[in-house]
Formats: sequence, C-alpha cells, structure tokens
Amino acid sequence: MSEYTKYPRTFHLPWSPGGTRNDKYMSDISGLLNVPLIITEKMDGGNVCLERDNCFARSHSQPPTHRSYDAFKGLHARIKHKIPAGTQLFGEWLYAKHSIQYNDLPNYLMLFGYRNKKTGRWSNWEEVETTAEFLGINTTPVLVKSFVRSELQLLELTNKQACSPSIYGKREGIVVRHRGGFADEDFAKCLGKWVRAGHVDDKGFHWKFKKIEKNGLCGKSK
Repeated sequence: MSEYTKYPRTFHLPWSPGGTRNDKYMSDISGLLNVPLIITEKMDGGNVCLERDNCFARSHSQPPTHRSYDAFKGLHARIKHKIPAGTQLFGEWLYAKHSIQYNDLPNYLMLFGYRNKKTGRWSNWEEVETTAEFLGINTTPVLVKSFVRSELQLLELTNKQACSPSIYGKREGIVVRHRGGFADEDFAKCLGKWVRAGHVDDKGFHWKFKKIEKNGLCGKSK
C-alpha cells in the first residue's frame, strides 16, 4: 500500500511571483501541455486530509489540535462513514482567517484532491466533484477548463486567471492541474500553482499564534 505522511508539495509555476526562499519551482511544465487542464482558485486556508477512520492537518502526524480545527473534526465524524475505505480526501479548511478574510463562503471545507492509497493514483477532477457532491461539500472554485499547446499559452492563461478578482475577496492565487487522473510519481509535473506576490509575510506572526478570526459563511454573520 502506498501512503503519504502528508500532502505532496505543490511546486510554483516558473512565473509565479509569490514564492518564498523555502518554495520550489517547476523545472518542467510539459505535463501541463497538450492535455485537458482545469484551473481552480487557491484558497487561503489549512490543508487537511480525511480518511474513513482518521482526519489530519498538513503534518499528518495526528488529528489537529488547534481550536480552529474543532469543527473540522466534528464534520469528519458526521461524514466519515461515506468515505470509501482505502482512500484519502484532501481539501482546504477555511474556518479561521490566515492572511485573507473571507466573508461569504459556501462552507468551511473545500475539496481538491482524491487519492487511492492502494494504487497510489489521484482521481480525475470529475471524480473529485462527484465525491464532494456526495459528501455535501464544495470543491475549490473552478475558474476555467482549458487546453494549451505551448508554455506561452500556459503563461498567458494562468496570469489572466490569477489576476482576476475572486468571488470571495482577494485571490491568493490559482492551481492548474491535469484534469485527468495521474500517479503519485507524476504529481509534481501534473500540478502547479501561482501565488500572489507578498502573500506570505515572513516577518509577521503565524495565524495560529493569533486570536482566531472566524471567516464568514454565505448568509450568516461571523
């Protein structure tokens, strides 16, 4: 059985302006050319994983202990019986403000990845959407489905989408991925991100050490 201890690192596209000294950039973007693509909004939350018997934050060492994840653990308890055994669901947990304040979210969990632990394969995007609907949650917002043949076309497409306004407020960035399924070993070349410049403040306090500022849900006050 192939298991991750944490969600794989998503490399920046070569032209992403928001990388930090600890980030890595894609050296080969050929996996995003001449294949069906989907671009989704990169939401500013916490990376989480749900399995049938467990739920994790990014470290994947144990269930999260920060108070902003209490509702996440409660949600997992309610839906875990629907999660197929031997699979991992990855998503963005948006309960607490990190760098961007959201005031009109549909819910606090947005799914973006679905992995089979036995085969080590990531499902196609349509299966991610179907799974999210089955669980009664959302995916990260879909911006466009496209197909490009050259690096220049990919650059123009991603820059246009990344610089467009978000329906939720500021846009942290975007994620572009192969719309079909792919294997673990192909993850780094089938998925990349573009992050806005200055999104991560290396000199500021991490959000976990601040008072929790709760993001808002659609139709509800914080």
